[in-house]
Amino acid sequence: MTILRQLSGEEAVSYDLSKLNINQQKCYFMGRIALPIEGGEKSAITWQSADPQYLSNAGDIIKLPAKGEGSKNVALTATVTNGEVSGSKVFNICINEDEGY
Repeated sequence: MTILRQLSGEEAVSYDLSKLNINQQKCYFMGRIALPIEGGEKSAITWQSADPQYLSNAGDIIKLPAKGEGSKNVALTATVTNGEVSGSKVFNICINEDEGY
């Protein structure tokens, strides 16, 4: 039996940041983007939207840009914290314009 050592806070944050992914190739419509709140190494993950009028910190698409305005990119920042150590990763989330239906 092999017992693995516990990662340091810095190693845990680095690992959890490396595993954190959101599909940035997709343009989202109304709905919710699943945002984890804990990493595989038990780091806490918090989220901050640069434009909560369109995308909430919880990952909810609040509103679409008006028809004819084009899609909107919103920066969504994940902050991963383990003990006293933290690190961040920014995702650019595309929100489709309203199709007018």
